Amino acid sequence: MRRLMLLRHAKATRSSEFADYDRPLDHRGQKGAALVGRYLETNHLSPEMALVSPSLRTRQTWDIIRDYIEKIVPVYDEELYHASSGIILSHIRNAPAKVKSLMVVGHNPGFADLADELAGVGDSSALAHMRTKFSTSAVAIIDFDIDDWKQVRTGEGYLTRFVTPKILGIDG
Repeated sequence: MRRLMLLRHAKATRSSEFADYDRPLDHRGQKGAALVGRYLETNHLSPEMALVSPSLRTRQTWDIIRDYIEKIVPVYDEELYHASSGIILSHIRNAPAKVKSLMVVGHNPGFADLADELAGVGDSSALAHMRTKFSTSAVAIIDFDIDDWKQVRTGEGYLTRFVTPKILGIDG
């Protein structure tokens, strides 16, 4: 079995003083990421490997989440910055076979598209919520009954959880 955690970056400032790549998290984003991090910690959901877009808001989101999970060194990958679902999937399929739990931190619309493509079944309420809005700081946890990441196929994942700061009690 393999577990994939798709984590969209937390809420970032919309200020025009920053280039998109350099937008930092705002206060609400920091709170939302911490809330999701605590949820992951409480539910013993810690990845063995993390692939992270190198934009400022994704790095800051990862830094907050990392405070709550097992300490691992992330792999920052420029190709994940605003990547399409197909590019994200190719990076997932290239994860080492020994890794059973993988987190990817990145951006929409690629994340929403990929989660929708991969999760063929799962909790009906979580599926409906995920397909309605993959908000900032949202994490989709999708399990696959496979032995290697190369075997990940669309429609074959089981959405075990979809969590957002709003579901956990704050509007993120």
